[in-house]
Amino acid sequence: MIEILTELLPSHHRHSAARAALWGLGLITAILKTLAAFSTILKAFAARATIFKALTALLAAHEALAVTVAIAALIQTRTVPAVEVKA
Repeated sequence: MIEILTELLPSHHRHSAARAALWGLGLITAILKTLAAFSTILKAFAARATIFKALTALLAAHEALAVTVAIAALIQTRTVPAVEVKA
Protein backbone atom coordinates (compact mmCIF):
# COMPACT_ATOMS: atom_id res chain seq x y z
CA MET A 1 0.00 0.00 0.00
CA ILE A 2 2.76 2.45 0.94
CA GLU A 3 4.67 1.54 -2.21
CA ILE A 4 1.67 2.38 -4.35
CA LEU A 5 1.23 5.73 -2.62
CA THR A 6 4.88 6.64 -2.93
CA GLU A 7 4.83 5.81 -6.64
CA LEU A 8 1.92 8.19 -7.10
CA LEU A 9 3.84 11.06 -5.51
CA PRO A 10 6.28 13.05 -7.62
CA SER A 11 9.91 12.24 -6.89
CA HIS A 12 10.65 15.52 -5.08
CA HIS A 13 7.74 14.83 -2.68
CA ARG A 14 9.00 11.29 -2.08
CA HIS A 15 12.41 12.62 -1.12
CA SER A 16 10.85 15.28 1.12
CA ALA A 17 8.69 12.68 2.80
CA ALA A 18 11.68 10.39 3.30
CA ARG A 19 13.72 13.26 4.76
CA ALA A 20 10.86 14.24 7.05
CA ALA A 21 10.45 10.64 8.19
CA LEU A 22 14.18 10.35 8.90
CA TRP A 23 14.13 13.66 10.74
CA GLY A 24 11.16 12.47 12.80
CA LEU A 25 12.93 9.22 13.65
CA GLY A 26 16.05 11.14 14.59
CA LEU A 27 14.02 13.38 16.85
CA ILE A 28 12.32 10.42 18.52
CA THR A 29 15.69 8.72 19.00
CA ALA A 30 17.13 11.88 20.57
CA ILE A 31 14.15 12.15 22.93
CA LEU A 32 14.48 8.50 23.97
CA LYS A 33 18.22 8.90 24.61
CA THR A 34 17.53 12.01 26.69
CA LEU A 35 14.93 10.17 28.75
CA ALA A 36 17.32 7.27 29.31
CA ALA A 37 20.02 9.71 30.46
CA PHE A 38 17.54 11.43 32.78
CA SER A 39 16.64 8.04 34.25
CA THR A 40 20.34 7.34 34.87
CA ILE A 41 20.75 10.69 36.60
CA LEU A 42 17.76 10.00 38.85
CA LYS A 43 19.20 6.59 39.76
CA ALA A 44 22.50 8.26 40.67
CA PHE A 45 20.70 10.73 42.94
CA ALA A 46 18.78 7.86 44.55
CA ALA A 47 22.07 6.04 45.17
CA ARG A 48 23.52 9.17 46.77
CA ALA A 49 20.46 9.49 49.00
CA THR A 50 20.93 5.89 50.11
CA ILE A 51 24.59 6.55 50.88
CA PHE A 52 23.69 9.66 52.90
CA LYS A 53 21.10 7.68 54.88
CA ALA A 54 23.72 5.05 55.67
CA LEU A 55 26.22 7.73 56.72
CA THR A 56 23.61 9.33 58.96
CA ALA A 57 22.98 5.97 60.62
CA LEU A 58 26.73 5.48 61.11
CA LEU A 59 27.04 8.94 62.63
CA ALA A 60 24.23 8.19 65.09
CA ALA A 61 25.90 4.89 66.01
CA HIS A 62 29.24 6.68 66.45
CA GLU A 63 27.66 9.27 68.76
CA ALA A 64 25.99 6.52 70.80
CA LEU A 65 29.33 4.72 71.08
CA ALA A 66 31.04 7.93 72.17
CA VAL A 67 28.46 8.40 74.95
CA THR A 68 28.90 4.77 76.02
CA VAL A 69 32.69 5.18 76.15
CA ALA A 70 32.34 8.37 78.19
CA ILE A 71 30.00 6.65 80.68
CA ALA A 72 32.35 3.67 80.91
CA ALA A 73 35.25 6.03 81.67
CA LEU A 74 33.21 7.69 84.43
CA ILE A 75 32.33 4.31 85.93
CA GLN A 76 35.91 3.08 85.73
CA THR A 77 37.32 6.17 87.47
CA ARG A 78 34.40 6.13 89.94
CA THR A 79 33.63 9.70 89.05
CA VAL A 80 29.98 10.58 89.24
CA PRO A 81 28.92 13.92 87.82
CA ALA A 82 26.69 16.06 90.01
CA VAL A 83 23.09 15.35 89.17
CA GLU A 84 20.16 17.22 90.60
CA VAL A 85 17.19 14.95 91.28
CA LYS A 86 13.78 16.50 91.72
CA ALA A 87 11.13 14.52 93.51
